[in-house]
Parts: sequence; C-alpha cells; structure tokens
Amino acid sequence: AQDPGAAEPTDGVRLTWSGEGDVRSQGKVTDVGWRYGRVHVDVEPNAGHQVAVTTREAVVTVVGTVFDVERDARGTTVAVQRGRVQVACANGAVVSLHGGQNTTCRPVTPGSVLRRVTELRQAGASVDEILGTIDRGVPRGDAVDPAVVELLAHKVFLLVEHGRADGEVELDVGV
Repeated sequence: AQDPGAAEPTDGVRLTWSGEGDVRSQGKVTDVGWRYGRVHVDVEPNAGHQVAVTTREAVVTVVGTVFDVERDARGTTVAVQRGRVQVACANGAVVSLHGGQNTTCRPVTPGSVLRRVTELRQAGASVDEILGTIDRGVPRGDAVDPAVVELLAHKVFLLVEHGRADGEVELDVGV
C-alpha cells in the first residue's frame, strides 16, 4: 500500500490509508504491516474477522471495530471510533481501548527517539519532557548506537543551557 489508497482485502474489512505499509489477507485473517502514515480500519462487527496492524512500536489486534493507526516521529498512535482493540506496545505496555479512546506507543529505537527529540525541541516542548524522552531512548547495555551518543549530547546541551549542570553531568548509559 502506498500513499493514498483504499482496499477491501476481504469482505467485511475495509482499509483506507495515507502512508506506506503491506496488507496480507487469507480468509478472515488480515495482517497489516504499517511503516508510516495513517491507516483507517473498518471491520464488520461479529463477523469472525481477525485483523492485526503491526508497526515498529505496537501490535494492534481487533475483532469488529473501526479505528485508526498513525505512525510518525512521535511513535504509533491508535484511536478507536467504535468497538474495542488491544494495543501491545514494544516497550511491554498492553492497553485495551474502547470507542472514543486513544493511546500512543512511543518510539523504542535510539534513532526514532532522536527524531522525536528534534521534533520536541522544534515545537518548544518543556525541558522536562525532552529530557524524559532522551532518557527513554538511551538503552542499558554494552553496545552504544551512534544515535545514543547524539541523544546524550542533546541531554548535556539542555542541562547546561537551563542551568541544571553543576559540575558533572550523569549520563548513565549502562556501559
């Protein structure tokens, strides 16, 4: 699927999108691998369909509902218009959503967190929000991704810029 489009991979499941992903369907089972942008899913209730939308940050599963999945630099956002879905975020959080509810699974890779930090800075977000985002993007372990180094540079810059760095700055990368 490429930007924009619509399809009915099986009777009772309708997809419309603006973005990029893959759709696989066999019988009443539909799997959507979503890379970027928004996909709107409309599943006929009580018809036995099994639908899953998978992004880097989340797996959204449903049996009869209407919902949107949007993936961008902020992560994966799921908004339910009707019915119920279960969202399993890559960070281990699992949320059940009903009509009118939404949730966002935040980026999990250092590179995607770095894009989020850049976006937050450009939008004028609070220092605490940016620092919290940076801390979530710095993995604990032996290997250090180049994006982690840049995230830590953003942290040091923000701490110094806002007078929060008296002497040493704790960078806790778990190395």
